[in-house]
Amino acid sequence: MTYARSTFDSDPDSLPRMPSWVTSARAETLEDVAFLSGAALSHLHLVLGYQPVHQPLLRDRLALRAAEACVAFSG
Repeated sequence: MTYARSTFDSDPDSLPRMPSWVTSARAETLEDVAFLSGAALSHLHLVLGYQPVHQPLLRDRLALRAAEACVAFSG
């Protein structure tokens, strides 16, 4: 199966916004949590596929947050 790659203009305002039903909905069941998580991941996939997003900076930021979580978890 092949997927069509999303294309965006060079204008950051052209990025799709997170739908309000994803951000304002309150998950009441396990199925709701799974559905809303999938919707958020789908939106994240679209945004990260946008070329002007500075990938090395994003990777460094995610690595730093992961390191902070590990330190907090280890005590």
